[in-house]
Amino acid sequence: MRRFLPLLLLVTLSIAACDTTEGGTVFLAPRDVSFTYTVNFDNVTPGEQATVQANETVSLNGRLDGFQPSEIVAARVTAVRIERLSPITRTLGALLSSAQVSVGSQTVASGTIADIAREAPITVVSNSVEGALRSGFGSTLAFVPKAGISGDFRFQVTLTLAIEVEGL
Repeated sequence: MRRFLPLLLLVTLSIAACDTTEGGTVFLAPRDVSFTYTVNFDNVTPGEQATVQANETVSLNGRLDGFQPSEIVAARVTAVRIERLSPITRTLGALLSSAQVSVGSQTVASGTIADIAREAPITVVSNSVEGALRSGFGSTLAFVPKAGISGDFRFQVTLTLAIEVEGL
């Protein structure tokens, strides 16, 4: 019996990580995807919208509990957060008055930034993103910078995704 205990634990954890529906699809546990952006504030105009591409693209290969991105039937963004990574000299709200996040060419979140410490939620405005998630995808951050800022700053945006895939 002791020999089968680790196997039983593994099977139990696998089942707990997803929920199968009768229609033959599986709802995966929510997962976060993050993008980083580098902005040189010497190259933007205060009060005017600027845009920067993420430093990386993301692939969900190997991140879907054994499923492939081509098996995604539905995916939606459930939450978006922006965080100032560096330098730590100013609050997020002292740098940006608003931010808009896109996945591929689709805007998924937009909102004003409160003058808080280093991170803030951004309102989800469009959440269906399954098309972008089926292949490697990038992100764009559009923002309105505030006055009196210079130098390079790094930001991170984290998307929380709810993903449904074709079942067994």
